[in-house]
Amino acid sequence: MKGAREYFDIIYDAVLGYYGDLTKSGFKEYRHGNFIFTLGQHARGKTFCIDVYDPSKPFNGDNRLNVYGMVDGDRGWTESYGWLIDGPWKDEFELYIESLKAEAARREDERERIKAERLLELGREREIQIAKMKELFK
Repeated sequence: MKGAREYFDIIYDAVLGYYGDLTKSGFKEYRHGNFIFTLGQHARGKTFCIDVYDPSKPFNGDNRLNVYGMVDGDRGWTESYGWLIDGPWKDEFELYIESLKAEAARREDERERIKAERLLELGREREIQIAKMKELFK
């Protein structure tokens, strides 16, 4: 839903691509540093929440604070997501998201480079095959 989709996709891509130093901590929950990201989906869209916690203390419900989540609308229909509590975590989160975007772009560039090299190699192989076939008809 509004405000959740972009962050959901960025974090989920990092989870699937094994980058971003994310640790699974529960059903659809992933930790990074002092953040806990909760990813969800329902029939009308994606959901995304952020909790902050103190990693030096036991990991439980008492040691987390929900700082990003649903701010408006009806759950499952028209909800909007945003910051529930302002704090220094906003800047750190944005830096983390930018680093994930940069890593995703780097990986995509690498995939494109490998694909282009493979197409060039296939083209050379094809030219060799064509030359061999032409020799058969001389």
